[in-house]
Amino acid sequence: IPNGIDMEQFDPKVDSSLIEKQLGLDPQDLKIVYVSRLMGARGEIALRLIEALPEIEKAFPTVRLIVVGDGDKYNEISRLAERYNSKANCNKVIVTGARIDTHLLMNIADVSVGVGRVALEAMSMEKPVIIAGEAGFMGILSPENFEVAKMHNFSGRGSEMKSNAANLADAIKELLTDSTRRKILGAFGREEVRRYFSIEKMTDEILKVYDQVIEEDK
Repeated sequence: IPNGIDMEQFDPKVDSSLIEKQLGLDPQDLKIVYVSRLMGARGEIALRLIEALPEIEKAFPTVRLIVVGDGDKYNEISRLAERYNSKANCNKVIVTGARIDTHLLMNIADVSVGVGRVALEAMSMEKPVIIAGEAGFMGILSPENFEVAKMHNFSGRGSEMKSNAANLADAIKELLTDSTRRKILGAFGREEVRRYFSIEKMTDEILKVYDQVIEEDK
């Protein structure tokens, strides 16, 4: 039984305008948000996202990438971001470090990239999610692949595709092209979190186990 998602905290109605100002973002910018421990293979995903950015930027010049987290890959990611920003003469890649207000940062996303609990939190925020992890690349989370993703805890397992820059760029561009689809997928994601992964749902599942143990003890 996974930890439940607090849908009152991870609610798309929260006000993230101050976060946008703090990060120097324009509300009209298209924003990709990646939240993760920046360690090992998960840190590599952040590097692949930066590598994917030139291809995305060709089609969407106002795109920004926000990387949230800390870990042993943080310095490498920050250096690559600095080089990219220096060439672009603009802060196209923002590396925030560790934050405790991830719900506010997720709320500014047009596209969220992540796995596991991060994917569920982004879904609760009504954000379209791209499942990209060390275990595999599932791409855009949708009604068509939801059951497979759920079976593998939204980790990317079950897919033979790799989380490389080309696959990330293709999926992100596909979502950024269609704002209506992003809204539809966002609404779908929040409803699935409510159905399967809310705190209330997980509490019910735990109580069922307690009841079962009590009955067996009797």
